[in-house]
Amino acid sequence: MDGEIHLCSSCTVLGARLATEPEFSYLVAETFHGLEQSSASGCHLCRLIRQRLIYHGDENIEALRNATSGIFLEATLEHILVESPLPRNGRAVLWPRYELGDEDENGNDNDAASLLTEAVDLGQHGINSLQSEQGLNTLASIARNWILHCLASHETCQLPFSAVSLTSPSSLGKRMKPFLPTRVIDLGTRSEPLTPRLLVSGAEQCRADYFALSYSWGVGTHSAKTTLANLAERQQRIDMSTLPKTIQEAIIFTKRVGIVRYLWVDAICIIQIDEKDPIEGERTHKLDWAIESQNFGEYYHNALCTLAATGSSCSTQGLFLNRPGLDYSVQVCKFLRYNPSGNRLVMKIEPEDPTWSKTTSHAPLLRRGWAMQERAMSMRILHFARDIVFWECNEIKASESSPRALPEESTLTLGEGLMKLSSLIQCIENNNHMTEWLEFATSYSRCQFSYFSDKLSALSGLAHRMQSLTDLKYSAGVWEGNVHDGIVWYSQWMRPIPPYNKIHKAYIAPSWSWASIPVASTPRFILPFKFKGSDFGTDFGWVSPLKIIDLQTEVIGKDSTGPVRNGRLRANGLLTHIDLQDYNQVTPSSKKPLNAIDLSPKGLHQPSDDLFLYLDIFHEELSANTSMVPCLLVAEEHDPESGNRRIKSAAIALRPTGRTHNGVDEYIRIGLIVIPRAFFESSNETVVDIV
Repeated sequence: MDGEIHLCSSCTVLGARLATEPEFSYLVAETFHGLEQSSASGCHLCRLIRQRLIYHGDENIEALRNATSGIFLEATLEHILVESPLPRNGRAVLWPRYELGDEDENGNDNDAASLLTEAVDLGQHGINSLQSEQGLNTLASIARNWILHCLASHETCQLPFSAVSLTSPSSLGKRMKPFLPTRVIDLGTRSEPLTPRLLVSGAEQCRADYFALSYSWGVGTHSAKTTLANLAERQQRIDMSTLPKTIQEAIIFTKRVGIVRYLWVDAICIIQIDEKDPIEGERTHKLDWAIESQNFGEYYHNALCTLAATGSSCSTQGLFLNRPGLDYSVQVCKFLRYNPSGNRLVMKIEPEDPTWSKTTSHAPLLRRGWAMQERAMSMRILHFARDIVFWECNEIKASESSPRALPEESTLTLGEGLMKLSSLIQCIENNNHMTEWLEFATSYSRCQFSYFSDKLSALSGLAHRMQSLTDLKYSAGVWEGNVHDGIVWYSQWMRPIPPYNKIHKAYIAPSWSWASIPVASTPRFILPFKFKGSDFGTDFGWVSPLKIIDLQTEVIGKDSTGPVRNGRLRANGLLTHIDLQDYNQVTPSSKKPLNAIDLSPKGLHQPSDDLFLYLDIFHEELSANTSMVPCLLVAEEHDPESGNRRIKSAAIALRPTGRTHNGVDEYIRIGLIVIPRAFFESSNETVVDIV
């Protein structure tokens, strides 16, 4: 319903300034709490600003309510920037649209102080609440339509797990229902509802559609676990009251959609450790985990739809999250706006939905390592995000308020080329799949794990899919034909990280693999990219003089893309040594990663850019009695216009293990170092093993 705009006294003054000043700064409210009070009193512009600040940040609304900073904005003709009261959130943007203004019947401008032409009600943006029957039924209907339309119309969404091409004969109408996982939750049907129970597949697997759940366990999943002690009981009945909110709501929603009768949830469908019988319970869990974890990728791929608790950081928070951004009706606000040329304009500020990149790509769930693979392998996903539900399949992304499709430019996120089977096949056909793999590895390494030893396991489904498409050998995160690019990396450790004595020290991967780092970090692969302004920055690019002789890993179990017991890289290159006792080890400022060290020759008063070390290990592991560090040349700056001049270079910093293998000395990698090329002028080529 269109009508008169309601403004608080502060926004009335703001409107007057918009009508007379092209650029200015302004304090809208003393605090976010004040902005909320004005919104509750009916100010349309405060409501719009409040909603934008909620959608812009990563935190829940309580963080905004507890903030004490003022709400400042900076107005220009191009946009209006609203400063978040939480400094880490930066600025939200209001993008105005313009139309020519009118004069009154006497030829004069309309009174600028009246500000208003009108407030335009666009109707509800999104579902007000998923915790109401009406809201839940509305979303279930939208989700049902998405799934059925995808099955009927999206050819690339029917690709089997083993698909190798996008040009295969049409599979529409030919989809075969998948085999059920080993265990699923049986919910019954609409005509014959059941109390949820655990269904265990027999020797003869049956084919049926099912949903899968992707979520963060957190602290609330203990009571949901299936163990040896309750396995028989759960095959008769699963007590809903013992399940955390996320699993309860996944069951409720699966029933409400009404398309499938089965749901797969890892905590319930994989046998967990039984604390009452820890020895036998752990043995059973390990056996079951060894089998089931290798099938995770296929389980998510075969699911008719994955329900992703994208906006929840813990299983106690649920799927149906509160939506404070929709507490009030938000309308288009129209104001008079002057520009420097004197032409009067009408400026329209419109409400916007939560964006895909902010709400999904940076959501709590996708900070979890396992969830990256779960998303990549799923053919269809419902993202229950913090403020909205998104749909994602191979062909479109959509939302509850834009159910047909989101604009493509609003969903583009760097490194997502591997996130869908269709886009992966396209990358392979365009021969840029290896670059996309390294981009994915960078994003994946930032994720958190309960056990970082799961890094390779949580990647195995995606690696298996890529291996089946390329027929390339895969070794602990590194691909045949791309070994140089895959091993020449440095790691930036993110804050905060646990103290050294709290780090889980279990073996993850060989030290030459980017996956070996035991904390959330950001690996940078320097050969295929340029990082201007960084320690490894170059205007020309890098080349690698290293000769790879052999690369081997020993996998645990039968999965060639799964976790490894050990690995060995044999290479031939120039080897030199630096003595750390000749240098001051200067820990850089807070702007640098935690694992960075400036190496300044003793006698200099300032750090030198000539030697800079990024450690793969903790500072505590740099032993004083091993000051001599072998450095293997792996990259040189390449400037073809100046006679291939080599000035800057990069080397893998090593530590001897004291062992030899077939007469070759063995080392572990401890970091990557920026080092002058002149350090290698008198070096000889040496064959080394890195483990």
